[in-house]
Amino acid sequence: MFHIELRQPPHRMHRFNLSEQELRETVLTPWVRGERIEVGERGWSADAGAILVLEGPEIPIGQLTMNRGWSVAQREGRDVTERVLAGAREEVGEGPPSSAMTSAVADPEMLADALGLELLRGLGETPMSLLSAWRTAAQRHPQMSAGASLDLAQRAVASLAHSRLITLTRGGDERQQLQGAELDAALSAHESWTAESGPDALWMRRG
Repeated sequence: MFHIELRQPPHRMHRFNLSEQELRETVLTPWVRGERIEVGERGWSADAGAILVLEGPEIPIGQLTMNRGWSVAQREGRDVTERVLAGAREEVGEGPPSSAMTSAVADPEMLADALGLELLRGLGETPMSLLSAWRTAAQRHPQMSAGASLDLAQRAVASLAHSRLITLTRGGDERQQLQGAELDAALSAHESWTAESGPDALWMRRG
């Protein structure tokens, strides 16, 4: 099944449990043609917004309540945005992506979400250091400067932590779990992202 997030500042909308046909006919085809699509009583289009598409298991109705659906989709799905948009463009006979399409896929929040999904998939029983998360961001986007890839990693980890998909601890000690203002301060500290040992090292675990 497919789950989508549409963003058109300041608005955001999710749709869940779309079949491949529903996704193609009601979302992707009009999107790549530059047409407006109607979702949640609002119009959305590529020239003014961005789209993120996840593929994963069907999400039961009970897990869609209390705004939990997107967290479930992120935890259990994988980012297929670029692949499905490319397929839709090919199907409708479009050429290379326009600047609007490119900006839609390259939206900073979308990139952070995609990186967050990759980090979450990489987390098993063994914790991951923030330095490893930064390295993953740099490897995924080699065109970025070190500062830009660090900013991307910070966005991704902060989003996962605030969604409670992960927890962060100092020095790998589960008793030193960071929360609230302390968490935000630690994520902003450069030394948190450059250490893999000692008291300054921060480690991520699944929430």
